[in-house]
Amino acid sequence: MRTLPLPDRIDATNVYIYLSDALRWSALPKELHEIGATFKTVASATATMRSVSSILSGVNPPRHGVASWRNQLTEPTLLDIPERASGFYNDAADRGGLSNILDRENKDTLEEIEPPFIYFERERGGHAPYDGYTYQEMIDEIEQSRPVLQRYYEEMICDSIDRFEKQLELLENRGVLENTLVIFLGDHGELLGERGLVSHSTPTVPELVYTPTVFIHPDITAGKRPQTIGHIDIAPTVLEAIGAVENSFRCDGVSLFDQNPGPRYNDAIHRIDIAGKEIDVYHSAGLWDGDGGHVFTTQGNLLAPVIGLRNALGWNRAYWRNNLSAIPTALWNIGAPYRRHGIPGFSKEEAKERVRKIRDITGSARQTQLSEEAEEQLRDLGYRT
Repeated sequence: MRTLPLPDRIDATNVYIYLSDALRWSALPKELHEIGATFKTVASATATMRSVSSILSGVNPPRHGVASWRNQLTEPTLLDIPERASGFYNDAADRGGLSNILDRENKDTLEEIEPPFIYFERERGGHAPYDGYTYQEMIDEIEQSRPVLQRYYEEMICDSIDRFEKQLELLENRGVLENTLVIFLGDHGELLGERGLVSHSTPTVPELVYTPTVFIHPDITAGKRPQTIGHIDIAPTVLEAIGAVENSFRCDGVSLFDQNPGPRYNDAIHRIDIAGKEIDVYHSAGLWDGDGGHVFTTQGNLLAPVIGLRNALGWNRAYWRNNLSAIPTALWNIGAPYRRHGIPGFSKEEAKERVRKIRDITGSARQTQLSEEAEEQLRDLGYRT
């Protein structure tokens, strides 16, 4: 009989979710495996706005419909639960970005938020630009080689872990850590020259799809778990942990206290603005378990060179200029109509049908307008707007 991912029932008064941006599964420091239940996780998408929307709502990206920074999530989220204080903090941006997606004020209040609470924090993790550089300086001045980029990335991850540990100390000093469910996770991975590419957003490959999740609570046994979970399983697990049985959520995921997740969906979208209207020019989606996935690129295959050049405001362009042999591999990974990664425990036909059913659902996100200040701030962080 297979054991459940989280067999220990807990009673959590508070929830603290710490998201380390662009944290890939292979980059999780060993010390975090020892303080909580650690799971290899299928990110719902390869971009922050889309993954965070799935983490907090428990639904797959096509259902919530968030695909750009100009969208706003309309599905109920963990920050909307009645009779619970909620907080949101993004250390890299003010109004715009996730503040717009979640329609939430960006404010660091973990030190003063009163129980019972649910608090979500996005920390920059391994996301470029790297410390001490603007985005353009990073592209122009840092050697565009895999060993150098890996070193900068690892330094960023170490800084992110340091901040996380300080936040745990803060909760402990407040006397609330013992009855708080802490969840440490990534929103997507990062490419550091693998597949001939850097950054994220596209394509759907293991380095971007697999990210870690760690559940920390006195009643949860620490250690690496054999099951693979998905972002969409976070919300239903939190709802059960805090006893929020009556709610308006319609989660696609499952509570890890009750069920073992099956294969999980991930996608990548490239969207451009044409005459004030956002148009999808690229779409790649797949179904994944812990051993691999089947991926189908159904839109934009011929635009692979353009997408590669535009990603991360030209970072790929700089990498290709210094690594010409990477270009064919990169274009194949972006544009191939079908790719199998690893040895997934289900067939190509099963994956194709499941992906089709998930993609057929129409999203509910609303369109919004960003201020020029917000647009500029996002560009400074390397995002396409």
